[in-house]
Amino acid sequence: MLTNISVRDALAIVLDCVHPLPTERVPLLQSLGRTLAEDVYADINVPPFPCAAVDGYAVIAADVAGASSGQPAVLQVIEEISAGAHPTRPLRPGTAARIYTGAPVPEGADAVVMQEVTARGDEGRVQVFEPIEVGRNLRPAGEDVRAGELVMERGTWIRPAEMGMLAACGVAEPLVARQPRVLLISTGDEIKDVSEPLAPGQIRDSNTYALAGLILKYGGVVHAAHKAVDRVDDLLRIFQRHAGEVDAIVSSGGVSVGDYDLVQDVLQQVGAVKFWKVTQRPGGPVLFGTMGKIPVFGLPGYPVSCMVGFELYVRPALLKMQGRRALRKMEVVARVDQDLKATKGKTDFVRVWVALRDGAWVARVAGKQVSGRLSTMIRSNGLLVIPEDVTQVKAGQMWKVQMLDDPEVEGDPLGLIEPLG
Repeated sequence: MLTNISVRDALAIVLDCVHPLPTERVPLLQSLGRTLAEDVYADINVPPFPCAAVDGYAVIAADVAGASSGQPAVLQVIEEISAGAHPTRPLRPGTAARIYTGAPVPEGADAVVMQEVTARGDEGRVQVFEPIEVGRNLRPAGEDVRAGELVMERGTWIRPAEMGMLAACGVAEPLVARQPRVLLISTGDEIKDVSEPLAPGQIRDSNTYALAGLILKYGGVVHAAHKAVDRVDDLLRIFQRHAGEVDAIVSSGGVSVGDYDLVQDVLQQVGAVKFWKVTQRPGGPVLFGTMGKIPVFGLPGYPVSCMVGFELYVRPALLKMQGRRALRKMEVVARVDQDLKATKGKTDFVRVWVALRDGAWVARVAGKQVSGRLSTMIRSNGLLVIPEDVTQVKAGQMWKVQMLDDPEVEGDPLGLIEPLG
């Protein structure tokens, strides 16, 4: 077991111990937030035929080359084509077709004039008051994607736009990674659920709900949530009961050095401890190991330490299990708004709120950086990263911030704490 290791080394160990999960097909309407498990190719051109980009008239551009408000071009309208219809007659010189957005353009037409620059005349004629260049207001077949083109790669996170493109490519049931099933354990005799009354010395269990939200946010599902009292046999029973049912175990509390910090003892009985304690603040006493192939994360009990530990280690592990290509948090460089002291030999993660001010990112420190202040997390949208060799930050200096609510980006996930420059 390694101890007092760096954030980078800890993350490397975690990612080395997790592997992509099996795949499944799901209805397209249920695919939001899932991760593609196969490359997707367009089965047809999108759009599948040349179509009108506006309401107006399909024309031959040469017929209206000299058109003006004083001397309009006059064309014979031979057909009306609505979206979903099919043209029945080709255009010949001197003719036009009334057409609507999305409708197929008839053979012979090479532009679509907007309705606003026309006037319908008598005897089926239309007046056009402006010239138009070839190709204007006309979407060629395959303008978006062409048949056979690679549209989305395996490992793509499915957002609403990806759902629409999957539909356009004829994918009714995309192949996706199975969602990680997570066993959630909150330890401590003093912990009570939000629905239970509190006796003297007891506190409400906020970690279970914060962690459950994070698990759902990053594509996992909470298979079961348990409260464990401070006894080895109770914690051991929970571990063993769900050993064959889950893909990851996340516990909070019980990972420090006290007499009632039992997670490490239990993990040593049922599996292997890979590391304990990371040189970071907050959340230093992070525990990680495996039970067979199941990664086990022991996070500190303080709410802030618990959530920061999840973001640093559990989040990228869950994403890798789903086959995601992007594991690295989005980063911005922001100007810190006050002086800060950092801990030499530790990577500090300072809760901040990042906002644009006078065209530049500014990081406002979210109150006193105490691990028990959960309120600082709701006033934060980023973690300002201070490397191990820095002991002081001056107001006005530029520092890297990991954005908590932004999607992940591709890049070396182990480079999260690289200094600027």
